[in-house]
Amino acid sequence: MINNVFKKKKNETDTDLALLKAYTFAPQEIVLTGVTGGRLDHYEAAVRSIYRLQKEHPQIELKIINHTNMLQFLLPGTHTIYADDRYRYLSFFAHEEPIQGVTLRQVKYETTNEEISLGTSRFTSNEIIGTSGSISFSQGICLMIRSIDWRKGERVLKVYTFQLPKFVSSITRTCINLFKKDKKVKKSD
Repeated sequence: MINNVFKKKKNETDTDLALLKAYTFAPQEIVLTGVTGGRLDHYEAAVRSIYRLQKEHPQIELKIINHTNMLQFLLPGTHTIYADDRYRYLSFFAHEEPIQGVTLRQVKYETTNEEISLGTSRFTSNEIIGTSGSISFSQGICLMIRSIDWRKGERVLKVYTFQLPKFVSSITRTCINLFKKDKKVKKSD
């Protein structure tokens, strides 16, 4: 058991301190869990920490995992991605700068020598075909997110939030409010 006591006021987050301690064991992989729920500032800090540490230690795989997602940063090169029933979907995003020379193979939507520009959602929700797929690229840092829809029994839970524009008619708003009331679960006595 590791027992370290740190001051409450410090320059590092608790996650940073845990990551630094994990490096002392010379791991091949570090997996963070429990950092995606709750406060978004802590989640963003964890993402930034694994980004920074992945660049500093490219030989170690750093991942953030929860019950429906796995997130990791990829550095330039070729990466084999193995099919995994826990993560059906595969998405790629540019981090800090565009990703150059992107080639995707053995996935539903293949590409050759493409660019993933900052802010694009074009490379979202791809799927591996067969036992493995691959991404290769020559420049940039790639944020890879593997996901699956959350399932409870056979029902898929998807939550979408949005704000209706002001020009939507009051009839439409009334219909939506009635729909919401019908879907509320009644409390049992």
